[in-house]
Amino acid sequence: MTDMPYQSQPPTQMAPAPIGSRFVAIIIDWLVIMAMFIPVFIVAFILGQISGILGGLVGFIGYLAVFALSIYITMWQLGETGQTPGKRSQGVMVLSTETGGTIGGGMGIARYFLGSIINSFCFADIIFALIDSDNQRLSDKLLKVNAYQVQPGEIMPIFPDGKPF
Repeated sequence: MTDMPYQSQPPTQMAPAPIGSRFVAIIIDWLVIMAMFIPVFIVAFILGQISGILGGLVGFIGYLAVFALSIYITMWQLGETGQTPGKRSQGVMVLSTETGGTIGGGMGIARYFLGSIINSFCFADIIFALIDSDNQRLSDKLLKVNAYQVQPGEIMPIFPDGKPF
């Protein structure tokens, strides 16, 4: 696990992030990803009018590139820095409840997939966050992490700590 160089207090002294801020952060992250898909779709469509194979190839490669970038932005970056572009803009940071540091890229990916599996059962992960006193998702409790309220920042830079990995 990596420690945040700009973390000022342990998580026990930090306020849990409000559900509304977390929801808006998810919407912003979704919009960032959709903004990357739109140019790929447009270019693939135009090239597809010239040559169906060329349009399909560009669309497929572009889709894979955006998919990989979305994994980096919403999962890996969350684990490494504690924030995604949406979380950064809303002042939300995901940290380990045990160490107070970030959880690492692999755990960021695990957090996303565990939350997706739990949410496949009637949005149980989201509902749990609504009724929990710390606004903690069930997947966050299992992984011993939580989203805390911090000072909002800019949506960009993509590499807030200066390192891509």
